[in-house]
Amino acid sequence: MIEALLALVLLTASLGVAIGTLRLGRGIGVVRSLLFRAEILRSEACRLQRAERQLADAQRLTENVVAGGTQTVRAIHQRIAEIPFGILEAIPVTRDTTRVVRATHDLIAGAVYGGIGMVNRGVGAGLRAGLKAGAPEPAPAEAAEKAHEPRLGPASAPAALK
Repeated sequence: MIEALLALVLLTASLGVAIGTLRLGRGIGVVRSLLFRAEILRSEACRLQRAERQLADAQRLTENVVAGGTQTVRAIHQRIAEIPFGILEAIPVTRDTTRVVRATHDLIAGAVYGGIGMVNRGVGAGLRAGLKAGAPEPAPAEAAEKAHEPRLGPASAPAALK
């Protein structure tokens, strides 16, 4: 009788250990799946940070190149325009008219190159602000569509995590 009772107790204990082992096995699978997903998210976050840095660098470089190019073209334009204006101002008959035309030319050229600089700085400021703000949140329709998209995960991942 005691042996049967002891066997029943051991059988119950064995069954409890087996159930605990199964639960641990499932828990390990869930943890493994969660770790896999966390690694994917971390990797994607790193990739996005690198892309944002590259965009910021490209924006700064582009703004500087456009500003430098505009200044160079403006200086060349001014030097080239000085040649005919200088010649025409040296002739007494055309001097007064040339001075008016030259002043108008310089005013228009200054406005054009100044406008290019303002647009360049404005676009640069807008891009920098956009990069700092990050990507916009998806619209509700997009979020609903993404909820039905399959997610990455190992083949053994529980269905609740897929």
